[in-house]
Amino acid sequence: MITIDQRIDMFQPNNSLGSKLWQRRHQQSRVADDLSLPLLQLIAPQPARVLEIGCYCGAVGRWLRRQFPRSELIGLDWRPEALEAAAGAYDRLIAAAPEPLDLDAAGLKRGSLDAIVINHVLEQLDDPWGFLRELSRWLAPGGALYLSLFNLRNLAVVYQMAEGRWRYQRDSVMDFAHRRFFTRAESVDLLADTGWRCETLENGLDPTLLERFGVKDLRQASKIHAGRLKLEGLAFDDVLELFTLRFYIKARKVEASEPESSLDRPTTVALLATWWRELLTLEGDPDLDDHFFALGGHSLLVAQLALRVEAQFGCPLPLEAFFAEPRLGSLARAIDQVIHEPSARPSFSALDLGADPQPSMTGAARRSQPLPPELRQQLWTYAGSWRGERARPDSLIVGAHVQGRRPPLFWCFQGEYEYQQLADHIGPEQPLYGMRSGHRVMDYLEENIQALAMAYLEELEALVPDGPIAIGGTCQGAAIAQAMAGHLLRRGRTPTLMLLLDWTGAYHPYPGPVALLFGRESRDFNPYLCLGVTEIPWGRLFPEVRIEIVPGQHTTLMDRPNVSVLAKTITALLEQSGKRVWSEGRALTPKDLLQPGGMLRPRDNST
Repeated sequence: MITIDQRIDMFQPNNSLGSKLWQRRHQQSRVADDLSLPLLQLIAPQPARVLEIGCYCGAVGRWLRRQFPRSELIGLDWRPEALEAAAGAYDRLIAAAPEPLDLDAAGLKRGSLDAIVINHVLEQLDDPWGFLRELSRWLAPGGALYLSLFNLRNLAVVYQMAEGRWRYQRDSVMDFAHRRFFTRAESVDLLADTGWRCETLENGLDPTLLERFGVKDLRQASKIHAGRLKLEGLAFDDVLELFTLRFYIKARKVEASEPESSLDRPTTVALLATWWRELLTLEGDPDLDDHFFALGGHSLLVAQLALRVEAQFGCPLPLEAFFAEPRLGSLARAIDQVIHEPSARPSFSALDLGADPQPSMTGAARRSQPLPPELRQQLWTYAGSWRGERARPDSLIVGAHVQGRRPPLFWCFQGEYEYQQLADHIGPEQPLYGMRSGHRVMDYLEENIQALAMAYLEELEALVPDGPIAIGGTCQGAAIAQAMAGHLLRRGRTPTLMLLLDWTGAYHPYPGPVALLFGRESRDFNPYLCLGVTEIPWGRLFPEVRIEIVPGQHTTLMDRPNVSVLAKTITALLEQSGKRVWSEGRALTPKDLLQPGGMLRPRDNST
């Protein structure tokens, strides 16, 4: 039997200058029971040959020996004290640094490993991307990578940063040796960018955080207030990630030649059931007749599901079929049809097939800024589940109170929550049509803004071919709203009012009526607070402009009770614009609002 010292002497890379430098840089030692049990429980079926990179004190090897006594276990580490502690836990130990990865020198044959376990090592690497690309060479067909990563978006870290601190401590997210940091999204991107397919991703919650912040039910925690940290309007996915300490991932390498009907691949139903269980935090697998939205699904979860479907199957989620029948069995059948019948893949050019809602415009002009199919797919992924009425099943615009008697308001929101909140408070007589901005979907390049605006205008003009309309937008949605209003103006159909809420980006000259709304506490989005001024010459851009200050800050404008005031303010502005009551055409400035009864107060520079 070869001893540890003999193996170190035999394995030449350990003596290299690079390996010695790596040892010096990463001398921290882990506790002997550093065992990520939820990660190890993902290992299935029983592997014939396992490599653990960063074997520490051998806790993982000992657990694997008990579970899989017939498996060949190989451990790799760079610290002599760790290798000594791990003696006896593995059939073979390799003393080497993971960077540069040179398993050939250790005598490992490429394609010979059934499982590779990496427990909190990628955070210590200079180039985890190159490491993962190279590592896939040693995995056998059908083998899997089991990976544990600390979550940088952990609430303890976020809280520290809000308090102005960045404290390092051993064996945590902020370990002294960590050079790379990952959130859930970055973990998925890391694998996708390096040729791996994320098959399972589980959240390892931190029970100390749940107790520290007094959270008993994650589904009810839409707000977190602690010291200077104030997080509001949180979706369940956000809350889940904030209370997650580690991610446990099972991934397989992407094989270009892998047959679609491989018998050892999990069925579509099985994969979907696993994903639904993870995304919806179910105790067990859902049934074939279970309804995604009845189980708590929403648009952000649809987006995550779509990412998994595309990564696994190489095809987009068949959203039209999904929203028509959002049940597990129906979705599995729709995906299988798309996989085996390429002609069944969803087309997102249906708008081009309909009648031109404005015959005076030529088809060439109308298609001068086509919406890229992938952008439409991503928009539909987020907005396809918004509740309301649609002109067609694939419409990007969704309506509320569409039978109301007032002129319709088309508003570009950042997300579904904003749309639903405003729809709930603006009243049944005000038709409200919701559109989604390109938030999380696109770069705000001019071509993307114009393409999205034109796509929305096609639907708008089909819905309301003539008559008065108003256009609005929140934050980045204001960029889309401005582009839409400008196109309508050039078509001879000036909106009765353009409303821009908490927008700090580029403002473009516009001759029609404009209302600019800012949150009273929006220090990063209210220009009067950002700049510490009481006058801004809006009249140079907008000859007819109204300024309104509404309660709340940027992330709470749509929360109760702020949204109630916002809805009343918007209603009043729409009524005034319809009657053309605009301060006799003079631009209303903040100085007007500083008069007795005005809404705006100067910034207190002492705070």
